[in-house]
Order: sequence, then C-alpha cells, then structure tokens
Amino acid sequence: MQYEQRNWQRSVTDILNVLCFLPKVSMSSDMNLLYSYGINNKSGFFWYYLEEYAMKIGIDIGGTNVRAGLVDIEGRVVDRVSAKTPSNEEPERLIELIISLCGQLGQAESVGIGAPGLIDHLNGIVRISPNLPKWRDVPLKALLELKLARPVKVANDVNSIAWGEFLFGAGIGSKDMLVITLGTGLGGALILDGKLHLGKSHMAGELGHSTFIKNGLSCPCGKRGCVEQYVAKNAIIRIAREKNPELKEVDPEIVAKAGHKGEKWAIEVYEEIGDNLARVLGGVIQLLNPDRIIVGGQISKAGELLFSPLRRAIINEIQPALRETFEIKKSALGNDAGIIGAAFLT
Repeated sequence: MQYEQRNWQRSVTDILNVLCFLPKVSMSSDMNLLYSYGINNKSGFFWYYLEEYAMKIGIDIGGTNVRAGLVDIEGRVVDRVSAKTPSNEEPERLIELIISLCGQLGQAESVGIGAPGLIDHLNGIVRISPNLPKWRDVPLKALLELKLARPVKVANDVNSIAWGEFLFGAGIGSKDMLVITLGTGLGGALILDGKLHLGKSHMAGELGHSTFIKNGLSCPCGKRGCVEQYVAKNAIIRIAREKNPELKEVDPEIVAKAGHKGEKWAIEVYEEIGDNLARVLGGVIQLLNPDRIIVGGQISKAGELLFSPLRRAIINEIQPALRETFEIKKSALGNDAGIIGAAFLT
C-alpha cells in the first residue's frame, strides 16, 4: 500500500527525522537511539519509511540448506525463503542461488551472510569452508555487491548467530558473552565489550578443536582429542551405546527423548556431556570473565537434561568469586539467530 493511501499527516518534522536520522538508525542496533531523538510515534512517516524501506536480508548458509530472511529493524523475520545448498558445485552456483533468493525477498537496504568456515570478515572473503569443498579464497562480498548493487557483509556462521542473540535474543543486556553451538560439532563466538571479537585471523571463539584429551579420539580436522569429540553429536552416540548396548538406533534426539522419560542410561549420557562441557567452559570463564554463556544448536534442544548437569558441574571448575558473575542461557532465537545476526552485521 502506498504512503499516500494511508491516513497519516506528513509533517516537516517527520521528513527531517528521516533525512537526518535514518543513516544513524541503519548503522545502529539500538532502538533506543530513535527514542533519544524524540522519535516515539510509530504512526508517522518516519516509521512508515523504516518499515517499508529499512529492511535487511540475512542469509544463513548451511551444509544442507541456504536459508534467507527479510528482517525488519526490530529483528523480526517477516518473510523467508530457502533452497538446497549446492555444496559440491563451483562457487558460481551458490552465488547465483543467493542472488535468486534475494530477488524473491524483494526490497532491502543491505544483505548479510553467515557462512561456515574461515572467513575474512573485513574483506568478505570465504577463505576455506568444510561444507563447501570447492570454495577457496572466494571474494563473496565483492561479487555479490557487484550483482546486487547494495552493501553486503560476510561473517562466519557462528559469529552471525552470536550477533543475532546479542542484539535481539538471549544476549540482550549482556556486554561480554560466549556463544556456543552444539550439533555435529562445537562452534563458538565471542562478544567482548559489546563488539564481535574476531582475533588476529578471525577465528576467535573456536573451542571445538582445542585439545580435550591428549592423543584422544580422532577428529575429522586431523587432530586427536578435540573437544567436540567429547561434547557434540558423536559423543552422545558413543556414550549412549556404552550405557545401553542394546540400542539399535541412536542419535541425540532419541537419547533426549529417553532422558525426558526418565530412563537412567539417557540421563547419564547428558550428565557426562554436561560434565565435559563444564570443564571446557570453566576455562573460558576464568580467562574472560563473561557475564553470559549462550548455548544453541540442535543438542541444546535437550533443555534442562543438558543444562542442569552443566550448571552443577561448572561450579567446580571455577573459583568461588566467579560463581555468581555469569549465567548460562539457552539460545532464544533458535534457527533464526543466524539469519537475524547476518542481517545486522556492520
């Protein structure tokens, strides 16, 4: 519906607000900025302009699907599309798919992309990606900006999830936090002093491949004893078979369902996972003193089956003075975290 068809008065003040303050709003994640300028009437031209034209597109490139969403200024996904990820094809195929998805979503001021692997966030280059074997040093940002004629940002997928949770999810009110995702592996990202912390080579927060047990279980990365082999999907399956050798089929969801039904072996699986994870996170708490740890990913859907033993065990991994300085929370945005965070990359 066109603005002229709406029963609103276009005042000089409203129009000046758009011209003067829209650039600041577009760069800001803090809606309080609007109110600090006295722009608190959502029935005016300013808010119409934001709702109609300040939309952003966020894209989450997964191993199975590419999911894209049109996100409004308050972090709501108002439209979404998806397609199968052409994982084993040349980069051009996925780039064409991204352009197509953006076209389906329509008008947006910018595009943000969360991609798995090692990402040069500054230049928007996908250096290497485990889910995209033919991608090496692909200048994704430059290629898409040329095709889409709008600003594009590219980040690691877990960094996008962390940014989404920080702005609109379980991280609201936090200043220093760690976000981990538990699924096939263990991903991590850091927000420090209210900013995404990348580290020198943009790999900060990647806990999954730190050594948990010397010369331990082999990992697809080529190392042995990596943390994710003791806290993620493979660990749950392995421990479940040890606890209940009669299992014919097993995956984290089956174990979680059994645990919620009170089956002792399944509860013990998640107790061991929680204990292992606590040993890892305890070191992070000692080193960085965060105010919040957010756990997402498919395995976090086990809920208190995972979180209760984790919270109990972590107390023994840190100094007493730190025990009341942080909280552990489940991801609030679920599968939309990556889309929302990517949309608001700056």
